[in-house]
Amino acid sequence: MHSSQKTEDTEKFFNQWAIYQRVIAENYMVHAEIAMTLQRFLQALPLHRLRFLDLGCGDAFIAKKILAACELEQYCGVDLSPTALQFAEANLKALACTKHFITEDLTVSIAGYQQEFDIICAGYSLHHLQLVEKQNFFKLCANALKVNGYFLMYDLIRIEPETRSQCLQRHWQTYSQWAFSESELSSIKTHVFAQDHAESSQSLNVMATNAGFKSMENLYVDQQNLFAVYCFAN
Repeated sequence: MHSSQKTEDTEKFFNQWAIYQRVIAENYMVHAEIAMTLQRFLQALPLHRLRFLDLGCGDAFIAKKILAACELEQYCGVDLSPTALQFAEANLKALACTKHFITEDLTVSIAGYQQEFDIICAGYSLHHLQLVEKQNFFKLCANALKVNGYFLMYDLIRIEPETRSQCLQRHWQTYSQWAFSESELSSIKTHVFAQDHAESSQSLNVMATNAGFKSMENLYVDQQNLFAVYCFAN
């Protein structure tokens, strides 16, 4: 990659990252509730020396919150952005376990694992995949988990019988009220309407069942039915 392209990619990341950091700081996408939900779930597990795969980890904001009190053997963070992974590595410096940070697409990365992890987590990332890609992802995820492992997912919600367009419009009614400049909101809207493909809980349950997961549990849903945390038991 040419240096000019690297500079452009870095600038793009920081522009997007600055917006997302404000989303987190204002708790617009209920990161606080998500972290508390996942903390409670992990603390209740009888498992020890966990092997944890964090797909689309970004700067590991959630991982830092939920893993501090866990007994880990290994943490593996995967993200397309090497800049994000640099922040993730710094944020997780205190974790007392083996750590790996991999610059790769999450669907490519997970295909290389076979019954290696106790927990797989994917946050605000699966909604970027098309339906067929999601179906394949669930199968790969089930294969990458150990017996009695868990796939934890937090993401956007589509409510049956909403179409994608209806779902996007419903979400945008809330997003458009966020305290951003007009140009920032325009950037967010462009991303949302081009990239977001939220699934309903019913659709996710079908995909998980077809992939061999034993059960699906909704651990949290916000009051506006925009965001949810799911647990799939292998």
